[in-house]
Amino acid sequence: MNRRAARHSLLIAIAFLSATVSGCARSDTMEYVNSAVWTRAYDIAIQGNYGFCSFHNGLGILDLTNKAEPQLLSKLFLGGGFGIDIEGDYAYLASGTQGLQVVDVSDPTTPILVGEHVTLGEAKDIVVAGDYAFIADGPSGLLVANISNPAVPESIGMLDTPGSAESILLRENLAYIADGSAGLTIVDLTTPSAPTLVGVFDTPGNAEDIALTGDYAYVVDGSSGIHVIDVSTPTDPQRVFSVEAAGYAHGITISGDFAFVGNMYDADFEIFDISDPTAPTQANTLKYAFPNEGWDVVADGDHAYIVDHFSGIFVVDISDMEDPEVLGAYRTPSFLMGLAIANDKAFSLGQEFFGLTIVDIADPAEPKFVSRFDADFSLRFPAGVASWDNYAYVTERRSSAIVDISTPTEPNSVSVISDPGTARAVKVRDNYAYVTADNAGFFVMDISDPSTVAIAGSVEMPGFSYGLALDGDYAYVANSEYGLKIIDISNPASPSLVSSLQTPDNAYSLAIDGHYAYIADGESGLQVVDVSNPASPMIVSSIDLGGFINSVALSGDIAYVTDEDFGVRKLDISDPTHPLLIASFDTPGEPTDVAVVGEYVIVNDAFSLLVLR
Repeated sequence: MNRRAARHSLLIAIAFLSATVSGCARSDTMEYVNSAVWTRAYDIAIQGNYGFCSFHNGLGILDLTNKAEPQLLSKLFLGGGFGIDIEGDYAYLASGTQGLQVVDVSDPTTPILVGEHVTLGEAKDIVVAGDYAFIADGPSGLLVANISNPAVPESIGMLDTPGSAESILLRENLAYIADGSAGLTIVDLTTPSAPTLVGVFDTPGNAEDIALTGDYAYVVDGSSGIHVIDVSTPTDPQRVFSVEAAGYAHGITISGDFAFVGNMYDADFEIFDISDPTAPTQANTLKYAFPNEGWDVVADGDHAYIVDHFSGIFVVDISDMEDPEVLGAYRTPSFLMGLAIANDKAFSLGQEFFGLTIVDIADPAEPKFVSRFDADFSLRFPAGVASWDNYAYVTERRSSAIVDISTPTEPNSVSVISDPGTARAVKVRDNYAYVTADNAGFFVMDISDPSTVAIAGSVEMPGFSYGLALDGDYAYVANSEYGLKIIDISNPASPSLVSSLQTPDNAYSLAIDGHYAYIADGESGLQVVDVSNPASPMIVSSIDLGGFINSVALSGDIAYVTDEDFGVRKLDISDPTHPLLIASFDTPGEPTDVAVVGEYVIVNDAFSLLVLR
């Protein structure tokens, strides 16, 4: 996430001092409780019938006994995760800004964090050998940690490599590093506490990953393809061959005479014949998903595991290189949008055809994935969701839909709706759905018969309307270009615009409580608007939180807002004219929506649903 640390610290201090001076010193906090629907997979280590996966949120362990249907066995929230290596009973994760994290996986059903060590850079990859962990630490280069006591890992050596260390392999006393813009970097580890630079070969692109066989290193170099480098003389590495990749080459592994390459930007999974290292040839390709972001690939016997940044973990049968076949997958959404809470369920939308996601939150502390509905109509860019009775209303860029959720494990399409524009926000009340559409306006849809939905009334409205709230006879719309719009819906068949109020920045979401509207207004923070007279709304206060505020939910005297830069912020609004920041929780992803269920806060963090308290 983007960090504006100095400004953030100042705002926190001001908020704390303000609260203290007013005699209301607060010790409020927010803490992580649980999460569900993880996405953004980065790496996998195979051990027997288990796949140990690093996700954006931490460690996920897959049961691969049935490769046609991989199952998530357990997970451990760590706040980050890139590279992973397994040694004995421990998983070692290079967890980005969280550094090195050591997890006891002796019982795969119950992983336990036992040790941590914050690195200077951004831990991207890791290899464990004996008592040492060798970490590709991004811009800080190579870090060597002593892990003889896994509970207390300790840095003992480091080397600032010429580029940004993205991936690492070991052979004997040498480390081979995919070093970003610097290409291939070779480091002598004879003395782990004093790693020394041996050789560098500057590739034309951005070195992302590396594989070794014999005297050759195979470097996937992003847009410049794959480079075969002779490393028989480590002090003088030389390129012997280059080959284009189908897309942005990001991950590579070697098994026997074949190299397997994961490509990003919707390109194919590729298999190269490297029986002649000086002249690799493409043996086959496989289109395994659309869209796809092949971040990494791992081979294990007759199977390759594609770690896809967007779509999940795919198991490929490579026993016949002439006919590789996807056996199964653990699917993940590329990006979660929209959030609705109803009947002990949380509903969210996975973009890029993942579909409607249903999570059981009867016990919010233990959210359980129920099902996803990948419709027979386009759900590539869904935007908004609302649920009532036995139905869910899903808006999408091209066409919206009503889904029967009476049996949550088996959702079914009821009707597809031709939207007058690009539908965004949706709320349901009585027999009507209230919908906004980009540059088209506000629409009231008659849903008394879910199988036959028709427009009952509308108000023409320019701009992008991301937020919508209903209160009494009025609908309140957060319009990114034009601020707050208040619409009279006392007669749903004849809605009418009552008033408009331009906010300082871009209004993205809002919530109503009594006489006040609380508007998430992008970079200008939270705006509090007096709407006691709907014909004449007026801003009465605001709080600049230093980030980009895009959603808000209310619970009594507390407002929770999502901030793309700093996570979830908790505000005291007991005095609406003087809101105070009292707590923050820095989420791993980019939060886009928030709701309150009792004492719990449900957050759509783009890459998972988080439960905070």
